[in-house]
This record gives sequence, structure tokens and C-alpha cells, in this order.
Amino acid sequence: MTSAVLQQATAATDSAASLAISFPTAPTTGSILVLVANSPQGITATPAGWALRASFAGDQGFYIWDKTSAGSGDLSVTVTPDNPAAVALTLLELNAVNVTVFDAHSTVNGTSNANNIPCSSVTTSGLYGADLLAVGALHGWDAVPDPVPTYSSGFAHLATTPVTAVSPDLVAQYVGEKATSAAGASGGTIISQTANLLNTAGFLLAYSRPAPLVIVPITAVTSYTGWTLTGETDALRALTDANDVSQLATGDLNGSTVLIDTVMGSMEKPPASFVVRVRAKRDAATAGVQGKLYDGATLLSTSDTKSPPQGVFGDLLLTFPAVEIAATVAAKWQAGLRLVVSGTAS
Repeated sequence: MTSAVLQQATAATDSAASLAISFPTAPTTGSILVLVANSPQGITATPAGWALRASFAGDQGFYIWDKTSAGSGDLSVTVTPDNPAAVALTLLELNAVNVTVFDAHSTVNGTSNANNIPCSSVTTSGLYGADLLAVGALHGWDAVPDPVPTYSSGFAHLATTPVTAVSPDLVAQYVGEKATSAAGASGGTIISQTANLLNTAGFLLAYSRPAPLVIVPITAVTSYTGWTLTGETDALRALTDANDVSQLATGDLNGSTVLIDTVMGSMEKPPASFVVRVRAKRDAATAGVQGKLYDGATLLSTSDTKSPPQGVFGDLLLTFPAVEIAATVAAKWQAGLRLVVSGTAS
């Protein structure tokens, strides 16, 4: 599966009253930001606007926070230990297309005088699996830790905080990633490298993955003045091209407009929520796109409303609530339900 990480940053200091970390570029509004910190001192002050998801207090303080990105205002964050000390930080941006919400974390595992960091299995509840982050915290070493460790059980390495010296008082981190496709016990991982580590701690952190996207076969589309086609000159063919879902008809919104009114092809009833992807942009100050599912003229379900990005096309995931989808009849899906996507702008 595709990595959920859009961008990352690392920072470390031998001793400081505080440490700031910044992304290379401003994060996308609505993405999930994850901040990992460890220090020989405790860090009892949670950065403003962040939520504490996991922590460990032993030979080191080890903390994981997250938040939903507000855009450019979340370019950087500062962490302040309780007393001046070494601090290591990792900052990740997770794509909201790949993950939805925080699910769970494992119990913490720690070792002393070892060259590996075990991370226990975590039990996830998301129907479509989770994006797992294996986070290992290092405190002290008798040789510089390897820049890239190895992981068991299929995890891929993401980040290592900077290490420049040998010391029992310094701290560092490793972060790896793996995706699962179903709820349940994830299985653990062991982060291994060659240096002797004086003290370690490891967590698995899980973020739920959304329902898989469905390519909807289009059999009819409303006529609309002002369509702009991507890669095609025929609206119907563009909308039914299963090889490139991004080849969609698009148009300017003025007030409230029905963008698509179509009968979907035969499909099985979704097991939970139903997600439709559309591409849109807005030039207006405010705009929203919403979907509705009908059996003929009978309304069955209404999606959430998503605001397109301004001035540039972006993917919008319109999610129809699981409780409404559960109330639909499987035979109606097999016969073909009607999908209406509308937009408003002001």
C-alpha cells in the first residue's frame, strides 16, 4: 500500500531549554500531523493545539502527539522540556486520503544495554486496516547508532533523528511505517541496529485507513455549460475512463449547480461507508461539494460536504455515512443506484 507520509522533518539538540522543528513546506489543511519527542527530562507541557496520544516516563521521557493540520499555521512547532536537556523530535504529515483518525497504540516496550527496540502488537478497530508507525526512542549509546535500522515484519524505515556524538545523555529516534488492510492484532516489530543502546522504549501507533475508493461507471451525465475536460473531448467517455479516474469533467460553480446526475453501474452493497472521489477547485471565497444517493427519486443517503482547494484542483472524498448505507437494500445496488453530485459557491 502507498505510504501515508506526505513529508517529514527531524531535529535534535545536545541541550536546550526548548527545540523548534519545521516542515520543509506548509502542511495541507486537513492532513494529520504527528509529533514525536524524547528527552532525559520530562516534557509535561503539550504544545498548544496538539493532543497527547502516547507517553512513557522512565529513564527518558517519550511522547507522541498529533493534531489536524490548519495549513500554513502548522509549519513549525516548539517543544519545551521541564528542564534544559537533550531533545530529539520527529514531525510527520499524514495524507488525509490515506488515513482518517487515530485508532490505538500498543503498550510500551523498553530495553537496557541492547541493540534492538521491540514494539508490541497493537489491536486496531478500523474496518479497512491502519497505517502503523513503529516509533523507537533511544537514550544513550556507547557507539553512534546506525543511521538506518532494520525492521522485522515488513516495516519500512521513515526517519532517524540526527546523531553526532557518543554519550550516555543524548537521545534519538527511529520511525518506521507499515499498512494493514483489516482490523485486529497488527503483529509487532523489532527495530535493530548494531550499537549498544543504554535505554530504549518502543510504541506502535495506528491510524485508521478509509474505505477503498470505488470507480463508478457513469451511464449518463447532465449537460452543463462551461465543462472543461481533462484529457478527453467527450464528457461521457472522460467520466467512464476507468484507467484514469482523474479524467473528470469540471466546471465553474455559480450559486448551486448539479455537476453529475448519473445511474451507477451494478455493484455489491458496501460493507460500511461508501466513498466517492471527485476532483474540484474553487475560485470563490467559499464553496462546497456534496453527493446524494437515490433509488429513483427516493433519497437514500447524503454525503458530507467538502470544500475544494482554492485555485488548484484537488481530490475530494465524499463519504456517505455507514449507518445510512447499512439501511439500503443490496438488490438496489446491484440494479444501479443514482448518484447526484452538487456544488455551491458564493
